Amino acid sequence: MPVQSTRKPARRTAARSIAHQTPAAGTVVAPPRLNFAGFCSYCDTRWCTSTKCVERYNTSFWVVCGECSGTGLGEWGVCCTFGMTEAKSTTPGAVGAFEPLPGDLAPVIALPTRTTSVSTSGPLDLASVSFDEWWAALYASDSPQSAWAPMTAEALTDLAVQTITRLGYDVISQTALQIRDAITNGRWGAWEALMPSRERRNSADFHADTIARLIAQASNASGRASLVWAQAVAA
Repeated sequence: MPVQSTRKPARRTAARSIAHQTPAAGTVVAPPRLNFAGFCSYCDTRWCTSTKCVERYNTSFWVVCGECSGTGLGEWGVCCTFGMTEAKSTTPGAVGAFEPLPGDLAPVIALPTRTTSVSTSGPLDLASVSFDEWWAALYASDSPQSAWAPMTAEALTDLAVQTITRLGYDVISQTALQIRDAITNGRWGAWEALMPSRERRNSADFHADTIARLIAQASNASGRASLVWAQAVAA
């Protein structure tokens, strides 16, 4: 798939490897299995892809280190793993670790597909579509990523609405909720399973922001999109 690298600074997500994600503000996540030099915390092998190690990691739970309060440095030096210590699943505040097994992401398709369009009761209220839903719809569209850059906001909206019509608003809405839940809770493997292509999800993020901003600017006091093109696209 063609790669488009130009985009605005992301204010919601950033493309990083599964093992080295930065948690969203207010959330606590398990430390990565591989350290920043690529060594496994269980077998000390660099770039380890052992199913045994991944499964062991995926059954582990972690809490903020009580000795250093998460700074990573105790009275006598390093006392934990990036501010976290392994704990029992029943420990208050414990969070589970997650990393996809080797090959897990390869066969994943971003969203379900339907062979026929889903009938709707009426025009889609564009102002009611969330950013995450625009994001999911653009990512799941049947248009190549390289075609998005020269498209106007109206054309991008049309493309996203066509995808919502084809897959159904229920599918797009549910997927958007899963995407946001994965990002909020630091479940990076689940996020990448929903949106396997980093470049495509980044580009969809960029263009979804363009759509959301334009619709917000075009909305009237009641919050419903009022531009002629918006009504025509949604009809």
